[in-house]
Amino acid sequence: MKVPAISKLFRTFVFGVLVALASAETAFAHVALDAPNGGETLTAGTDYTITWHVVIGHNTLNWDLWYSTTGVMGPWVPIELNLPPGDISTGAVHTYEWTVPDAASDQVRVRVRQDNTTSDYLDISDNDLTIVTGLFLDGFEGGDTSEWTSTTPATP
Repeated sequence: MKVPAISKLFRTFVFGVLVALASAETAFAHVALDAPNGGETLTAGTDYTITWHVVIGHNTLNWDLWYSTTGVMGPWVPIELNLPPGDISTGAVHTYEWTVPDAASDQVRVRVRQDNTTSDYLDISDNDLTIVTGLFLDGFEGGDTSEWTSTTPATP
């Protein structure tokens, strides 16, 4: 039995769609977020070094960084946008000093986007990380060695 031309065309189309879907994950990985990548606990108000590297070099215009406190689906809050491209060769490592926001959550994700002249690529933390709020006492950070005393008597 002869297969009509439309069936062959349909099979070619379906094959093309399947190949595109299969390669979409690899296209996602032209940049890799190294840290934070999940499992970390960060304290609000402290600095944390976000690290990523180029997997496949492109004509990169800039880098964008975001975070979400509600998981991988966002919404996404900008950390810094339009960071200079720097070294865009394969394997080049990039960093950004992030002051962790006062946004307590155990579903935090960080996202980096490689903004290119054509397609943009991004990577997101593989797992959730946690932001906790810290206790900061004025005068006791930064190496202050003075003693703290209480005016409330200790109970035995």
